Amino acid sequence: MSVTSVKVSEGSGPRATLAAALRSAGHVPFEFDPRSGRLGWPAGDGCGVLGHPVAVLGSLHAWLELIHPEERAGLGALLLEGQLQTDPEAPASRLRMRNAAGQYRWLELRGACHVEGGRTLNVGTLVDVTPRRQSEQRLALCALILETLHDAVTVTDCDGRILWANAAFGALVGVSRDRLAGLDLQQFAAVSGARLVEQRQAMRDAIARRGAWQGRVDARRRDGSILITEACVSAVDGEQADLWVHVHRDVTERVALEEAALDASRAEQQRLGLELHDRLGQELAGTSMLVRTLRNSVSAGSGADPALLRDVETLLQGSVARCRELAQAVSPFIIDENGLGAAVKDLVHRVRAATGVAAIRADVCERASRFGGNFGYHLYRLVQLSLASMLARPDVGTVDLQLWYEDDDRVALAIVADGLIARDGPESPDERLLRHRLALLAGSVEPLQAARGRSGLIAMVPVAVEALPPAAQSYGAPSALLP
Repeated sequence: MSVTSVKVSEGSGPRATLAAALRSAGHVPFEFDPRSGRLGWPAGDGCGVLGHPVAVLGSLHAWLELIHPEERAGLGALLLEGQLQTDPEAPASRLRMRNAAGQYRWLELRGACHVEGGRTLNVGTLVDVTPRRQSEQRLALCALILETLHDAVTVTDCDGRILWANAAFGALVGVSRDRLAGLDLQQFAAVSGARLVEQRQAMRDAIARRGAWQGRVDARRRDGSILITEACVSAVDGEQADLWVHVHRDVTERVALEEAALDASRAEQQRLGLELHDRLGQELAGTSMLVRTLRNSVSAGSGADPALLRDVETLLQGSVARCRELAQAVSPFIIDENGLGAAVKDLVHRVRAATGVAAIRADVCERASRFGGNFGYHLYRLVQLSLASMLARPDVGTVDLQLWYEDDDRVALAIVADGLIARDGPESPDERLLRHRLALLAGSVEPLQAARGRSGLIAMVPVAVEALPPAAQSYGAPSALLP
């Protein structure tokens, strides 16, 4: 190909009228003769939609130079071989072309081979579809996000008929995703019919007022198991009718942990109530009786009995110790007074006295012993829960616990014990609360096997920067507990 020229149509006539109509619609018409190499822009300004004057597009080579390298070769071959043919039923070809500002824009190319006066011409149009392309990319990104979202998402009509669901929802209810379309979302509800009607009406009212509804939804999986979800239902305008978008998050484990925490709290309150009534209350009642006896004796002129005074003093000292013990159990104030190490030592002392297990040993490294505040309190509760889980074993005789500060700003808690382990049974409330508290601290826990058949767990907790104690020497993991 040696001759390439620009053809500009002037005047009137069907050809010029058609070119003007296409131009007014944002289309740029072109024609190319593969045999002569003639490239024509009947609209008169070439690819002016991209800001290029005709002079820049004076040759096919110059036009192709503006095309993105990934599409350049294919378009050149298509034009030169005279094979341009767009199927009306198929999507138009798309290519990127650099505009006058140096930015690539997406163009849509439609064309066909046209025979005119014995010549075969490639005729077609170009139109800038960059905004549409960007919109399609955003929609594709949204679809990808919804598809890969961990939360379960469904789209239903106002009557609850499922129109679309992501893979997470299929996994949530135990039904293959390709079988969900057309099903009634309410068939996965785990509530009575009356409650279902009430909840549905509450959704309609909330959506009508605020555009969205949030609340708890009890669901039933295909295998019959019950799960608890937090749901948010929003209304969106569809092409023909309003649609509802349901987002479900499985909170079954969290609710179970919260219930376990409430049960543990109630049990602790009951224990404290019994301690106050049965022990401290009785001690104070006994002290009151002795004081009354002393008062009667003094009033009668007999003087105070030294032995009776010693008994009163002993009872009062015991009551003071009992009050301090109860206060420490409710809120371990000793953490802020003397640090975490002293609080753990006090905890072990009280647990020994309460359980009768004397062989409980705890070691807290120097750096970890300095923790206080909220982080120290959380570590204290982790130690408390891990001790309770070990002492719940039948025939437990010894418990060893160590808490140390790692070099990578993590605190490690390792605890092992002897005694029998219920391997097939569910986790105890203490174990579940331990995992829940660790999750809140972004920590982790793993089983731990030690020598002589002993077993336990090791937990790692990252330390927040604001909780770091003053710099001290580094302590490695204690070898006595590790395999």
